[in-house]
Amino acid sequence: MEYILVGLTVYLLYYLKNKYWQTAGVEYKHNVLGNKQFNTNKTSYLALLVLILFLGFRGLYIGGDTPVYYENFVMTYEAGSVDAGYGYGLLYQLITLLSGKIFGLQFGFIFSLIVFATITCVCINYSLKQVSNDFPFAMFMFAMVDVYLRSFCYIRQGVAIAILSIAFVMFIRRKPLHFVACVLTATMFHTSAVLFLLVWPLSMVKNRVVIISVMPTLTLLFGLFHMQIMKAVSYVFGARYYEYYIDHIGVPVPYSLFEVGVLIASFAVLLFILYFVHYGNKADRRVNSICFNSYMLYSMFKFIPLFIGYSNAEIYGRMMYYFSWIIIIAVPNIVSNFKSKYKIVFKILLICACVACAYLLATRLKITPYAPFWS
Repeated sequence: MEYILVGLTVYLLYYLKNKYWQTAGVEYKHNVLGNKQFNTNKTSYLALLVLILFLGFRGLYIGGDTPVYYENFVMTYEAGSVDAGYGYGLLYQLITLLSGKIFGLQFGFIFSLIVFATITCVCINYSLKQVSNDFPFAMFMFAMVDVYLRSFCYIRQGVAIAILSIAFVMFIRRKPLHFVACVLTATMFHTSAVLFLLVWPLSMVKNRVVIISVMPTLTLLFGLFHMQIMKAVSYVFGARYYEYYIDHIGVPVPYSLFEVGVLIASFAVLLFILYFVHYGNKADRRVNSICFNSYMLYSMFKFIPLFIGYSNAEIYGRMMYYFSWIIIIAVPNIVSNFKSKYKIVFKILLICACVACAYLLATRLKITPYAPFWS
């Protein structure tokens, strides 16, 4: 599959970059964790270019939501306005007015996809470089497991999550104003990105037992009063798409084997993060702690459908994506703590798991088979 090939190519390019420049005597600087990050990024730019072009040059019918975005683009071009998140609307208008008239509707839309693909990939690249112990593997997971593949379908949310990754870095650096500014910027692309602010008060709770006790209670309360909460959110934000989720929350559907596997894997990752919060490298503990809190929030939104009897409650799926991407930071950092003889084995297993995940996710998102826009 093309997506798997792209992911493996990106991993190889980043891996060669790190290996080559370690032996070339190039000057370096340190990231948030104190790890060396080399100033020369020639191979990184090549990998980024692969990711951006593959995401931006896709066909108009690659991804379940892409045709809807194209229809909105046409309406924006014709009406001169857009009904979307504030920042996305302003940027969308600008791209429509400039590129639409110059390149035409189809090529103007492709140009807009390139712009959003660039924002997504560049922001994630920067963030992972700052907080990852294994930058090449983290970028591989970005391309195969989360954010990147979903960006073929959920364009606005992909951009919002990429900006939230910078907010994560700002929070690690203890820059609360920068953190809030980044979150608010993300909400201008996708309003519900404001949920990421929950990371701040949760991080003030130092006792993990309290967090582990409170989160299941909140999950239960969300499950019991989910309709009332959704209606309140729809009323506050005046967002018609929340009303859509209320009306189409779904019918009871048994969990598939894939969904059960995701639940088990999520629980396992949570336990690993909790362990390394206490016993990992001292320099990594703050990052692991924030990852744990974020993943607890992800778990809350992940398990709410269990209480309400719906495996296809899409609104909670959209909410959990604001926290599920943390896995591309947490897992590489966890594996980096293993001894060398175990690290290789775990990496091989994780690469196989990532390939399987990419295959299943690409199928579920309707982005396979891939086709460029000119086909």
